[in-house]
Amino acid sequence: MADNYGGLSTRYVYHNIDTVLSELSHRDEYGNLEIGNNKIKILDIGCGQGTWAYHLRAKYSEHDLDISGFDFNEDSVEFSQKRDVYDNIGYFNYENKLPFENNTIDLILAIGFVNNQWSKDQIENFLSEIKRVSHNAIVTIPVKILPPKQLRKNGEWAVRSFGFNLPKNRKPTTFDNFMEPIVFGLSKYNTYWWAKEYFCIFKGEQSMPKVERSFMGQEKIVRED
Repeated sequence: MADNYGGLSTRYVYHNIDTVLSELSHRDEYGNLEIGNNKIKILDIGCGQGTWAYHLRAKYSEHDLDISGFDFNEDSVEFSQKRDVYDNIGYFNYENKLPFENNTIDLILAIGFVNNQWSKDQIENFLSEIKRVSHNAIVTIPVKILPPKQLRKNGEWAVRSFGFNLPKNRKPTTFDNFMEPIVFGLSKYNTYWWAKEYFCIFKGEQSMPKVERSFMGQEKIVRED
């Protein structure tokens, strides 16, 4: 799980994963996780060699995770199959529709999947598919393809930036480690012009699980479509 931003972007991803799992998980009156009645479905698009799935299973071993992986590279898919870290794994082209019904995935990760060769229309279609399938997503997008103003329209995506890219297209230096927290911090105030990459967080209106309480006082989580 390479992190080109001094570990900051990885911590940011985990912070958002922590939030989603906390919202979707149910604990008993003693604070213990209740496993078995609330499997959390995660889709890793551009799964590569299964690095994210491996780390998710290690870090969140107390959660009941169902992780699916997709990649367009045949060798990566075969390697991940041998590694046995995904419940389901297959091939995916960014022009395809995701093979899932509406709102059936709890969290989508597409980190490092979108690259500079994508067109604006391809990215917009891909993001629409993500929103159709899930209420929670973390997607990375290279800066030069899609402006953050368009990503943030209607409040659909929260956009934070990483990578100091001034002057543009230069080799990284140790100065980048100093600038990284500044680039990330300024993106909170919609300042992105010197960044390399956007980290886009999607949280739909129905991302919180609906909880019903029985007459005995027991809670039951009901997944909303």
